[in-house]
Amino acid sequence: MTSVIHTEQLTKTYGAHRGIAELDLDVEQGEIFGFLGPNGAGKTTTMRVLLDLIRPTAGRAEVFGIETTADPVAIHRRIGYLPGEFDLYDRLTGADTIAYFANLRDGVDTAYAAELVERLGLDPSRKYKEYSKGNKQKVGLVVALQHRPDLLILDEPTSGLDPLVQQTFFEIIREARAEGRTVFLSSHVIDEVDRTCDRVAIIREGRLVQVDRIDAIRKLAFH
Repeated sequence: MTSVIHTEQLTKTYGAHRGIAELDLDVEQGEIFGFLGPNGAGKTTTMRVLLDLIRPTAGRAEVFGIETTADPVAIHRRIGYLPGEFDLYDRLTGADTIAYFANLRDGVDTAYAAELVERLGLDPSRKYKEYSKGNKQKVGLVVALQHRPDLLILDEPTSGLDPLVQQTFFEIIREARAEGRTVFLSSHVIDEVDRTCDRVAIIREGRLVQVDRIDAIRKLAFH
């Protein structure tokens, strides 16, 4: 299998504060890979390093075989990203926001974007500042998904979504996997990764504890 994400001894420190330490990780093409750990474990830091939003203190990371610090623009062209916390333009409607990001990518399949809006139950006519947290999350998901990226990097993507919308989201990312695309999904809820992921990495206090297939991780759920 081809590694879409590859890291070697990847480390990020914030002075005396812990970030991530010596992560060796491979995410294969066409899998849903869960990144499981409690809040503050280093999940978001890892994702930001992969996107070159922050630089590693030591070690290295590659996405699509490209070192993240060498050509992040080439990497970003093929990625859909949903950050754990984000703010968009308050005065734009949901539809305006989705169209804005679509235009930054030289346009997308508008029929697919409209399908995502409908399936997630988003009212695109309202302004972003009027949305609840769950509806803001829906906008972020449409923005991340609408261009059918080769790699989805999703930080706590179900946060704020009601259970029925969560089920729809899981269906959408399974469809992405069926198309040969890759999903890197962070969560602190083991049941969530249990229902969706092929393999899971457990991170705690900035270090990888275990990387295994979901059936093996499932046996550790009690612990």
